[in-house]
Amino acid sequence: MKTKKTLLIASTLCFVIFIFVTNGCKQKNNSNNAGSSNTASSISAVNKDCLVGLWSVTESNFTKTFNFNSDKTGIEVQSASDKRDFTWQMKDGLPIVKYNGEPTEWKLVLDCDKKELTVFGLVYKK
Repeated sequence: MKTKKTLLIASTLCFVIFIFVTNGCKQKNNSNNAGSSNTASSISAVNKDCLVGLWSVTESNFTKTFNFNSDKTGIEVQSASDKRDFTWQMKDGLPIVKYNGEPTEWKLVLDCDKKELTVFGLVYKK
């Protein structure tokens, strides 16, 4: 009888501890998610400011450019005859480009500290 009572008390104690730990983790995750949301939006704002302007790289003796305007429009120049207008937005801290008249969105890699914009392996500098 004493063993059953001890087992019952131990089981109840484990259950109570489980409930406290589970609720504590949920509250901690919720507070972490709220903080990361604020951090992500502040990173996006910084990256947006960093992105605006002219980015260029020289390849085969031609300077290719991406020009990002503050009104979320832009133009890409790949050659003298290859110029493409686009719109852009920030998602998850990275610029997303959508060329006018095309449905596909392209995710670019932006490193504001290095002032580098990577597009399909080609690194543009500001």
